[in-house]
Amino acid sequence: MAKTYSDQVYSGTLTTSSVTVATIAASTTFIMKGFCISNANAADKKAELLIDDIRILPYVTPIPTGDSLIRSDLNIPVETTKTIKVKGEVASDMDFYIWGVNEVVS
Repeated sequence: MAKTYSDQVYSGTLTTSSVTVATIAASTTFIMKGFCISNANAADKKAELLIDDIRILPYVTPIPTGDSLIRSDLNIPVETTKTIKVKGEVASDMDFYIWGVNEVVS
């Protein structure tokens, strides 16, 4: 079995309901290397990041206004059919950027 690798990015604006930003394709493992969630709101706001409905970033500690939460030291495998979901405390002013590598087996 041959493996190929390609960089992958998921990005957008958070909403107040949990939104699936990725469902990992067949024969693929997405290896999450990091994420950034920014808060441009005038108040501190919370965000949530889930992999297969497991909390990676729990909806508990707010991100300060005008700041970002960045984790660039990850190595989390997200396997075929698993999902990545995000949610914010407000429907605007909060953006996300998730990066990693797709490993495809053929």
